[in-house]
Formats: sequence, C-alpha cells, structure tokens
Amino acid sequence: MDTQALLFNSSVAEIFSKTWYEGKIMPCDREVLMWAFLSDEIEEEEYAAIDRMLYAVKRGWIVIVNQ
Repeated sequence: MDTQALLFNSSVAEIFSKTWYEGKIMPCDREVLMWAFLSDEIEEEEYAAIDRMLYAVKRGWIVIVNQ
C-alpha cells in the first residue's frame, strides 16, 4: 500500500472521530478530507466516513468552522 494512502486512511479516521466528538470541522481537516476524497487511493470505508460527515453537516449536527 502506498504511503499516501496510509496517511489518508489514518487521517480520515482521526478526523471522523474528532469531528463527532467536537461537533465541528476545522479548515485544516476540510483540506485533508478534500485531498483524500479526490485521490483514488482511499478505500470505500473512508468514502463512507466522509459521506457521513457531509450528511451530518447537512442535518446541522456538525458545524463547519471558517477560521
């Protein structure tokens, strides 16, 4: 497995858990999620986690911080 793929996998999981705990997505986390989503190297589980976070934002459960 590629090193970049490992970075995205661990980053998406960490961002997912941190986001649900804090209830917000920080700008740096959004960038990592964007790059992970646009790469072809993440697995279906990471896509599902990003999709869940987007759904939570849509429902108002998670806030996007613009600092």
